[in-house]
Amino acid sequence: MAPAGDFDHEGTRTGRYRIAEHGDPASRITYEDLAIALLDEIEAPRHPRAAVSVREA
Repeated sequence: MAPAGDFDHEGTRTGRYRIAEHGDPASRITYEDLAIALLDEIEAPRHPRAAVSVREA
C-alpha cells in the first residue's frame, strides 16, 4: 500500500479513503487516513499480495 499521489501535509484526518489499482499524481491523502487504511487492511485483508494505492475519498 502506498499513497496514490502525495501527502496532504496540512490536512486533518477524515476517516475516508479509496483503494485504487493505479496512482494519481494529483491525489492527496493525509498521514492519518493512510494509517487508517493500513490498519483496516491488517485487520481485514482485502488485497493480499497486491500493490494498491490509497487516495482521498
